[in-house]
Amino acid sequence: MDLRRLAFLVRVIDAGSITRAAESLRIAQPALSQHLLLLERHYGTPLLLRSKRGVTPTRAGRVVYRHAQMVERQLDESRAEVRAVSGAPAGRVTIGFAPHSPARALIQPLLHAVRERYPDILVHVNENFEGVLAADLLLERMDMAFTYEIVPRPGLRYEALLSEPLLLVGHASVLGDIPTAWEPERLRDIPVLLPGVSHALRQLADAVFSAAQVRPRLVAEIESFKTLAGAARMGLGAIVVPRSVAEGLARRDKLMVRPFGEPDIHITLSLCVTTQDKPSAAVRVVHGLALKLGQEIAVRLTPTQPPHKTDQAVVGRRAKRRPPVAHAPASG
Repeated sequence: MDLRRLAFLVRVIDAGSITRAAESLRIAQPALSQHLLLLERHYGTPLLLRSKRGVTPTRAGRVVYRHAQMVERQLDESRAEVRAVSGAPAGRVTIGFAPHSPARALIQPLLHAVRERYPDILVHVNENFEGVLAADLLLERMDMAFTYEIVPRPGLRYEALLSEPLLLVGHASVLGDIPTAWEPERLRDIPVLLPGVSHALRQLADAVFSAAQVRPRLVAEIESFKTLAGAARMGLGAIVVPRSVAEGLARRDKLMVRPFGEPDIHITLSLCVTTQDKPSAAVRVVHGLALKLGQEIAVRLTPTQPPHKTDQAVVGRRAKRRPPVAHAPASG
């Protein structure tokens, strides 16, 4: 098989159009179409659904697309390893980070450090929620991620950096009557905005509601942290975030902060990598820089604290009491 055809399929699916892909690849559209037809003939099944609106992958096309991405990545890594034999590490390194975490503050210093020390390394940054980051790591579409996780996933290694309590953040119209001391029964009075149930922060939030025997007044499930924060600013509901993020939102947007959960319940930020393959030289050096910067920011953000329960423990405690809330209850 001509490996270029796999790369062509990736570009076409990413672009959603054979015409746009041909323009970006700087090849004639008929030639690109012929390559795609030959690729479909090789697999013996259609890989694309063609319409006036563009193209979308079939189920078989999505499978080939995923493997084609892996092939591209392996080729990039092989070229980088060859260059690294006689020189400095080079190649592409993909880093993810959870948007509601202090990892956001790490990205610019990390990019600066990589540029200064390893100018031949290209860093690709992806901001997303934990479930997406874990999937990308396991599918080898990502090299490392600053992420939260309640229960460690097989195939991934977690290097803990920072443990923080969760806090409620919201407009005065939402939290103005809520006391500064933790009163779990008052959770019934608070409309909340949370990410989907697959995310670590949501799982821990559900554990707190369950421990308090309160069904949350869930206004909306929002996957985008920017949208979550914006909705909180508008007074649509309170959001649940780690302490360092809560304090930043309070300073920037003049929002109120209230306790959420017992003082010993924390969520842990880790630098996460896959255990499946030996990393390239570029990945190894960037991982070292990321871990060092992560440890430095953790020291700055961590006050003197008494020992606390792990986030895994609180989820286990929730499971003993009753099943987690997995649907959006009525907001009344």
